[in-house]
Amino acid sequence: MITQSENSARKDLTAYFHGVAAAYPIVLGYLPVALAFGIAAEEAGLTSLGATFTSVTVFAGASQFALLGLLEGGTQIAVTVLICLALNVRHIVYGPSLSARLAPEGQKMLPLAAFGLTDEVFSLSMSRIAHIPAKRQLFWLLGLESAAYLTWVGFTWAGSVGGKLILAALPFLETTFSFSIPALFLALLVVMMDRESLVPVLAACLASALFLWLQQKNLSIIAAAITGPATWFLLRRNP
Repeated sequence: MITQSENSARKDLTAYFHGVAAAYPIVLGYLPVALAFGIAAEEAGLTSLGATFTSVTVFAGASQFALLGLLEGGTQIAVTVLICLALNVRHIVYGPSLSARLAPEGQKMLPLAAFGLTDEVFSLSMSRIAHIPAKRQLFWLLGLESAAYLTWVGFTWAGSVGGKLILAALPFLETTFSFSIPALFLALLVVMMDRESLVPVLAACLASALFLWLQQKNLSIIAAAITGPATWFLLRRNP
């Protein structure tokens, strides 16, 4: 005879694996980019352990690629850290925004899930979390994050160990590596776009385009990351 606690645990586990299954578009986007990061890290002089440790602790694609470029360019560590923090400042709003849609049952454990809230995980969560039963939302979210995290870390390691061999055997993948994350972002953006987000998105695009025109590629990412959220906040304060 199955007890009530055992039945609840089974439902929690089922919700977790539903979250894992829901992560497939993120996994498909992360796989080539994590491989690319592993390859780039190896070329930058990091060991497989160093590359993997970076993905384990940072878990932020744009920051990790920026980190490699800045270190290769001889940028001071303090400046590098500040730039990487600036790239990730938008993550400050992810937890509070998601908690507003998360049922009370999951609120207590939200700090546990906060680490895994990448751009893609946050976007997918915001569009689907309301459709998950209240008591299972946290487990679904953890499943989603686990799949994304393990893919990113695992394929970073694979790229740092054997990425060059993969590219030698399948050279067409190099183009896929460079396009996969922009394609994933575009797909998620189209799904989530509404009237409220249109102006911030356009502002971020214009800021990024300006710095690209000025041939400041790294600053274009930072400009977009700051301009988009800042525009959203200003519009919310002045409706």
